[in-house]
Amino acid sequence: MNANKNAKLQDMNTRLMNLKEVLQKKTRQPYMSKIIQQPYIDEDKLLLIMFIVDNLQIPKSKADKYIITTMLVQIALDTHESVQNEPLPLERLKGRQLTILAGTYYSGLYYQILAEIDDIFMIRTLAEGIMEVNEHKVSVYSHARVTVESLMESLKKTESSLFDRITHFYNRDELGELAANLVFINRVLLEKKQFLAGKPSILFDALSKLFETEQSVPFTLHNNKQSLIHICDKYVSLSFKEIEQSIDKCEHTELFREKLKWMKSQQQEAVQSFVEEG
Repeated sequence: MNANKNAKLQDMNTRLMNLKEVLQKKTRQPYMSKIIQQPYIDEDKLLLIMFIVDNLQIPKSKADKYIITTMLVQIALDTHESVQNEPLPLERLKGRQLTILAGTYYSGLYYQILAEIDDIFMIRTLAEGIMEVNEHKVSVYSHARVTVESLMESLKKTESSLFDRITHFYNRDELGELAANLVFINRVLLEKKQFLAGKPSILFDALSKLFETEQSVPFTLHNNKQSLIHICDKYVSLSFKEIEQSIDKCEHTELFREKLKWMKSQQQEAVQSFVEEG
């Protein structure tokens, strides 16, 4: 039994690395590589779209193309999000401009691949996902949400809309919910790590603005730090519970479950560390 499980995990890991290598080759552009770094490839989201495609039982002739094109869109979104708006000296301005162009280039690659196989459905689906991601991203960044719940929902949508669109088309909304909870947990844990390290955090900045609006006394980050952390931990715990309730309905979960165990251990370590420091 264990040997069979280990073999499956090994096969999935090999496939994951092969797909990552394909993405690295497709996003490698000689001129841009001289000035900007190779784009970040989110292995968790790569694993997730593999998991989704396998559960949707998409024909093999299309499966890897769907995985690659979805990840190209994700890479494009991540690349554009990495661009900062602060003033830069002239020698660094070219790098910023090329980063913006690189994101557009990666996005164009997805369209090219799907156009070659005349897949209008997937072109439209990913385009709708891009639009939804950007709409919710604007809401989070501009502090447009007026409740913690709506803020967290928008943050979740910025991470999950690409997956939501695909699973909804195939009438597998439970897969979409599973994916949304996983990427949401990852994002909240990342934001929390940034916050505790004293680095800028979009989520904690938005939560702070909400607290400032709601409180009648002057808001100070020092006095409210524990409350902000508690809010995030509550939403992470809720998402873990929702994943556990739905994962048994899915297939090909071996690598996914291993990732889930690791994420839980990271969350527990972070909570323990915060308690000890606090």
